[in-house]
Amino acid sequence: MKFKLKFKNGYAYKSDLYEDEGIPIIRIGDISSQIDLRNTKKVPHHIYDETRDFEVKFGDVLIALTGATIGKSSIFKENYPALLNQRVASIRHENNVYQEFVFFL
Repeated sequence: MKFKLKFKNGYAYKSDLYEDEGIPIIRIGDISSQIDLRNTKKVPHHIYDETRDFEVKFGDVLIALTGATIGKSSIFKENYPALLNQRVASIRHENNVYQEFVFFL
């Protein structure tokens, strides 16, 4: 896994940046069997442009890194831009390996 997968930790977005409309931020509490982007916190589009390195992509395996829900995971199945909050990591295989297998591991 070390040589085939890319692990990326999220960014510490300040809560005073959150708005009702914008780009979703996926936090630990948003990780479940399916991630509902309608219920996530959001940041303005210019923040997305500045922190695009933390973008979540279709097929990424997301995993909680801390707290009572450490290890909780999900596969991101949206074709909509979203960003990764701190204490959440994405696991991605650049060659589009079967993500269900990565999720199982």
